[in-house]
Amino acid sequence: MILLRSRRARAGLAGVAALVAAVTFASCSSTTDNGTSSAPVDLGKPMDAAAASKLAIEKAGPIEFATGDTVRGVNGKVITIGGVADVKDTTGIENFPGVCDGAKARFERANREGGVNGYTFSYAGCTDSGADPTTSKDAVTEMVEDKKVFGLVPFTATVSTVGDYLNDKHVPYFGWGISNDYCGWNNRQFGFSVTQA
Repeated sequence: MILLRSRRARAGLAGVAALVAAVTFASCSSTTDNGTSSAPVDLGKPMDAAAASKLAIEKAGPIEFATGDTVRGVNGKVITIGGVADVKDTTGIENFPGVCDGAKARFERANREGGVNGYTFSYAGCTDSGADPTTSKDAVTEMVEDKKVFGLVPFTATVSTVGDYLNDKHVPYFGWGISNDYCGWNNRQFGFSVTQA
């Protein structure tokens, strides 16, 4: 009975891995990096971790490892973090209420509890990108160039196109994978999406 459950659990996890891979590639692009069409993924076929990894490499290409150091935003034992988010859309509706306040509160809590591995955080604020690509680009540039942030938490600008910039500058960014800035596991090493895009 335990063996049967274990096999079912492994098959279930492999199925979830295949589904995540399929959704990831489908949501970001219907073509591979070289512009050719990619074949659809059979969601009904369970696969193990090795097969899922092989599929990911076939569909998205090999990962390009990031090189170099990032020291921006680290002053001794204090790490500066900022955020850029679509707090309100172009009509003024607040689609993600509390996203900036929540991030700030979490860093404040970490500081009250003594930080992480001896590091504390300085939150530089969170800018509303207003679902506008120009505003998003300006806000991200200000956070990186002027406020010298180490990373962006949250980064939930839905119509943003600054993924190349953030990765070139080695700025880790965290948020929902709802923009093309999170697409491409092989050239978005600094993008961390809770939706796995």
